[in-house]
Amino acid sequence: MKNMEEELNLIDYVRVILKWKEFIISFTAAAVFITVILCLVMPWTYRAETTLLIPSQTNKSLEGLLALSSVVGGSTVSMPTDITQSLLGRTTNFSDILKSKTVAAMIINGLRLDRYYHSKSVDDLIPMLQNKLKIKEQKGLLKISAEDRSPRLAADISNYSVIALDEFNKKGNVQYARRLKKFISEQLAAAKVDLSDAEESFKKFETQSQMVKMSEKELMLERLMRDVKMKEAIYTMLMQEYEKSKIEEAKEELFFEVLDPARVPKRPSVPKPFLYSVIALVLGGSFAVFLAFFFEYFEGLGFKVPQMDYNKEIKWPIQKKR
Repeated sequence: MKNMEEELNLIDYVRVILKWKEFIISFTAAAVFITVILCLVMPWTYRAETTLLIPSQTNKSLEGLLALSSVVGGSTVSMPTDITQSLLGRTTNFSDILKSKTVAAMIINGLRLDRYYHSKSVDDLIPMLQNKLKIKEQKGLLKISAEDRSPRLAADISNYSVIALDEFNKKGNVQYARRLKKFISEQLAAAKVDLSDAEESFKKFETQSQMVKMSEKELMLERLMRDVKMKEAIYTMLMQEYEKSKIEEAKEELFFEVLDPARVPKRPSVPKPFLYSVIALVLGGSFAVFLAFFFEYFEGLGFKVPQMDYNKEIKWPIQKKR
């Protein structure tokens, strides 16, 4: 009995849909048509994206230097807090840098966007450019995307952002390298003095240890030799880092590795006519079916719902001949 009632209900649903099928089809087609027209009329926005590989920002050799100095007691290498934090993991928020007024102005001036947008003030264009840029960091990758009505300009903004970011970062790295080179130079001079003192202590003990017991002499010599080797290792490492810092200061290569440069997009990111049409088809059709059952319900209550005569021929006005 229950199955029969379910079958009757299903037949009733199909009957309502078949009764109002012309309305459902027309309403759905109108929704899709209006969506397509809106997609054609509304301004199209294009999106171009550049993908960069973020290099490691930790100085591994100087990490070892810090560990080595802590074993000695920290007397040889005493690093300032800001440099120590930088060496142990220099973190950079690239999103904030790219959205900064300084880098935005570099992009505007580099691409001459003031001429393109016919604006006399760079400051007026900075908020607009900041809204165009989207930055995303994930798993060692930096993705910079730009949106504009011009596909060419979207690609140019995205690609030039890499140049502006690199120039900004390069200036910061040069300043950092100079500070680091100065610091290492000072530590190198101190380490040289410590090494000379340790070697002198070792030689002095060798010549003046006749009165010391053999066992004590061996222990003392071993301790002094270990101290000399440790300070020699620190001095050698500092010398290597000093040479590296001079290279870093004069380096002109790109800080980032560009994996995928931005290309001129062929299709807009907004709107998407096909996707929007499918959405209009589904939503419009669902709403049309809902209205069909709504009208059927009102007809069941005795109200008359006006219906269009879809079979009636449409007569277009004929233009009179002059």
